[in-house]
Amino acid sequence: TPTASPTPTASSTPTITPTPTITPTPTASPTPTITPTPTPATPWLTALPATLLPATLPPQPVTLIWGNHLPGDVITLTVTGSIHLPGDVISLTHAITASSGALSTWLIANDDAQAGDAFSFGADSGKAEIKKTGVIAQAHYLPLIRHH
Repeated sequence: TPTASPTPTASSTPTITPTPTITPTPTASPTPTITPTPTPATPWLTALPATLLPATLPPQPVTLIWGNHLPGDVITLTVTGSIHLPGDVISLTHAITASSGALSTWLIANDDAQAGDAFSFGADSGKAEIKKTGVIAQAHYLPLIRHH
């Protein structure tokens, strides 16, 4: 008598297991040290703000900053055009008492100055010099609104 042979069962398709890859562990690098902008080794002058816009009112504050000078050096500030310095003068001198420092003053529009009139501002220590030019700004007066 013939015997029944078992029906073959389909085998599942073999699954390929991926080979794990080794991911390198990142090495922490030191945080770089911030390097400050180097200060010049020679005498220098600068004026702030970078853009000078005195208006007919109010005057424009300006700060002259210096470095690498000798105590006893003299800085001369001069203006030309439609502005003057405090005391209604166009030139001021300042004796330096330290190798670096700052001097604050005002640029004041002349009484007859009009918006758009040109001017120049300069500083000279004999070792360093700067010059800035500009125009008188238009002054605007806006109403003040008060909340009650």
